[in-house]
Amino acid sequence: MWKKLYELVERLIRLSQRVSGQERRTEELRQEVRELTRMMNRVVVEINRLSDPGIRTRENAALG
Repeated sequence: MWKKLYELVERLIRLSQRVSGQERRTEELRQEVRELTRMMNRVVVEINRLSDPGIRTRENAALG
């Protein structure tokens, strides 16, 4: 009986450690998604800026 109880506690501890590791990994992935979202938003803003003909005209005028 003690052996079974010990095995059960041991399994519970291992499972708890695995869950903890998965929670950390999930948070890392969430952070990566937030960073990628910010980067994509900057790309969209830049694409919109470059596609605005008025901005291109002003930039060309400033360069020329």
